Amino acid sequence: YFATRDGPEVLRGLRRRGSQTFVQRLSRDLGNYLVATTRAVSRDDGEVAAGCLRVVQALVAREGPFDLVADLVEPATPWPTMRDATAAQLHLDAGRLYLQGRRLSEAQHHISKGLQRAPASALPGLRAQLLAEAAQVLVGNQQRDRAATVIQDALRLARHANTPDALAVTLDTYALILSMLGRPTAAVQGWEEALRWCIQDDDQVLEAGILRRLGNAYLTAGQSG
Repeated sequence: YFATRDGPEVLRGLRRRGSQTFVQRLSRDLGNYLVATTRAVSRDDGEVAAGCLRVVQALVAREGPFDLVADLVEPATPWPTMRDATAAQLHLDAGRLYLQGRRLSEAQHHISKGLQRAPASALPGLRAQLLAEAAQVLVGNQQRDRAATVIQDALRLARHANTPDALAVTLDTYALILSMLGRPTAAVQGWEEALRWCIQDDDQVLEAGILRRLGNAYLTAGQSG
């Protein structure tokens, strides 16, 4: 049937119908994640709540519109009596979602709240990742020099914590900033190290992003060399 109806208006209709189907499915899934996240927060289970936010982040990263997840983020906002590690993790993942949607002021709000709950002495890995997010907000606000200073602090903390997730995230942002500052060879080295830690952490979403950025960096470094 479709072989005989290959006009552009038919193809546009099929794409539109497919997009509507995806949005409906994603909306339904997000409703389930909203319930799961709210219940997890109510019992102070930051691991489950943060896991829900990471799944949503992966969905949106693939093809979903950010506006669909706005209602999911705020119910995950922790209250003052929640454990620091739980609260910091939730603010970290909420900040990531807002960064993904280019909503920098909301991202900065969660990053600042997370930093208040993640002291360097007790939670160096979480603090390192929050500082990496703060550096990305500064990049988004065209403050690359300040971002370079903040990411250096984040990288020192991540190396002190020596955890794969913190090192992968901070090195990824570090390499991104180096690339923006016109240092493609150093950026490649940063992304290569980030990739090693990312594989060790088994973070396939971040791994895919790093591989994409690393491929572009190889081309840039080769052209500049």
